[in-house]
Amino acid sequence: LERAGALAMHAVQGELAPAAHHWLLHAAERAKAVFAGAEAERFLAQAAEFATSAAEQRAVWERIGDLRRAQTRFGAAALAFHHALGHTESGSTARLGLRIKLLDASLRSGVLRLPDADAAIATLIEDAGEAGSAWLRDALRVAASAYLHAGDLARAEEHALRALDAARGAGDAAGLVRALLLRTQAGTLRRTLPDALPVLAEAVRVAAESGLLRELCDAQTEYATELCRQGRWTEAITEGRQSLRHGEAAGAVGAVAVARLNLADLLLRSGKWEEAGEHLENAWTLSERFDFPHVRVDVLVNRALLAWTRGDGAKVREPAQCALEQATAHGMVAAEQAARALLALTLIDEEATEEARRVLDASPEPQEQHHPTWSDDHELTVAARARLLAHQGDPASAAGLLTAALEEAAEPYATALLQLELAHILRDEDPAAALRHARNASTILARLGAQPLLLRAQKLLTDAADRCAPC
Repeated sequence: LERAGALAMHAVQGELAPAAHHWLLHAAERAKAVFAGAEAERFLAQAAEFATSAAEQRAVWERIGDLRRAQTRFGAAALAFHHALGHTESGSTARLGLRIKLLDASLRSGVLRLPDADAAIATLIEDAGEAGSAWLRDALRVAASAYLHAGDLARAEEHALRALDAARGAGDAAGLVRALLLRTQAGTLRRTLPDALPVLAEAVRVAAESGLLRELCDAQTEYATELCRQGRWTEAITEGRQSLRHGEAAGAVGAVAVARLNLADLLLRSGKWEEAGEHLENAWTLSERFDFPHVRVDVLVNRALLAWTRGDGAKVREPAQCALEQATAHGMVAAEQAARALLALTLIDEEATEEARRVLDASPEPQEQHHPTWSDDHELTVAARARLLAHQGDPASAAGLLTAALEEAAEPYATALLQLELAHILRDEDPAAALRHARNASTILARLGAQPLLLRAQKLLTDAADRCAPC
């Protein structure tokens, strides 16, 4: 990197435009290879200044956009793609590709929102269909992803299935893997896909057979997540570790950061503090070094969740507050919900019920989809609202809220979390029911190996048994 940068600067100082452009692009690639995102973008911006044609300008700005998108800086990526479009001929296939990237970045950043984007999506799919199947597959995947993130799960699944069929027909292995992942995400959340594991297993197999390490990392991360949902934690940890190895082998820093988060989350819940902490800190380092704001927020949420799970309320507030501020700034609805819930639970324990109420009342509307790694952000919010109701003297409403959520809970961990809250709230009103819920939660958590929450469950179980003894 140092040698490439020195050669680039030598050409810049000599005002040798073609050479400067070439060496700046080379230096940017070297910077990307060592995860130096800021340096890579700086070299690319300088390369744009020394571009000698519209085609070179377009190529550089597209690379800047791709870099920013990989860093999850979607608003900045949209600006770069917009610049690239300004240097692209009308009607060219390059222009269509940029339109697809621009729409994707604009939707992910919140600059463009559904349903305002419906017409743009429909037009893009129509134009892509006329240009050829490869463009159509890309456009369909962007549409599926956009609808998924907006919570329009029916249309997300519809477009994912269309992308899936198109990828199969074209023999597009990378497109097939990505479409399979979108299909499982939408189908799982809609509950139209009873068991996502066979679909995800196909994604893993296709990626492995095709030597697509980046896609293999993503597929194994999703596979591990589904194993978690089904309570198969030991297998999930194994799959998560393999996912991380493949992401590192591919040099896919964004995928590595997500894989580390996914693995750390599971390890934390299993009580494997040291290994989980290493993955969290590594994910944090990547988020700082390569500017991954979404990863940074998720690390903060995990830190707060760990402290809350261990009953260390004093260590919840700072990461939860930081996560809340950053999640709100980046439009991360699920992370914001989780941060607000954890902060509110801590405030209630501190008797600051009015402040807790304000924190919860400002929560964004729940979405159909949940956090990409875990879906207990909703259960945490329900638990916080129920705890607040009970604290304000309305345990019946609190129990009703938790019972309704329990009927909808699909994952063992979320079920146990809600059972614990019911045991906590009913311990005075109905000790026998509290004992039953504490036992159920303890059984689930013991089977999962979720040691931190199991310790809380066992304390509640002992307390409930003592209260129920005279019954």
